[in-house]
Amino acid sequence: LQEAQAAGKLAHPNIVTIYEVGQDPAGDFMAMECVEGDTLEQVLKRGALPAERSVAYAAQVADGLAYAHARSVVHRDVKPANVLLAAGDVKLADFGLARRFDATALTAAGDVVGSLIVLAPELLTGAPASVQSDLWSLGCTLYHALTGRVHVECEDARALPARLLNAPIEPPGMRVAGLPAPVSLLTMELLDRTCARRPPSAAAVGARLEEL
Repeated sequence: LQEAQAAGKLAHPNIVTIYEVGQDPAGDFMAMECVEGDTLEQVLKRGALPAERSVAYAAQVADGLAYAHARSVVHRDVKPANVLLAAGDVKLADFGLARRFDATALTAAGDVVGSLIVLAPELLTGAPASVQSDLWSLGCTLYHALTGRVHVECEDARALPARLLNAPIEPPGMRVAGLPAPVSLLTMELLDRTCARRPPSAAAVGARLEEL
């Protein structure tokens, strides 16, 4: 019901539409728009994308986030698996973790919510979800699209939180020959571990991506 309240009012070309929420004997249900096509995660299993396509996809995700943020909703789980590549449009799916700005990234039991690899550093320490935490996740997604790799790699899942907080992040321009410097720079701005140094809004990020 919290998800429905947060996401059911969002109507934007770059967000999967929720049509109905209800209950039946089997439990709660949510009816969503059917989007035909691959996820970005499926596409990236075949390797990195050209910079132009990566930037174009990220620009559409940023537009969807800007719309949601203007309505005080943060997504909290922006990742390649939730970026649907439909014909003509990129759609951000699964607002299953969407919350109002005053929510935190921890459940009552203290478990971290969301996909760990894209979770902003401040959320790992229990800070509230915010516009900037969504921008971090967008940066993770753009990095993966540009390089074909995640921004922090770790074989030991138990060590991953510490690496996400402390491990150096190699700029994508050092991994991808010929990547335009402004693309690498913006990606690293999104992946600044100090949230106050990230771009101020998804709308600002979208504008820069469209220029690129």
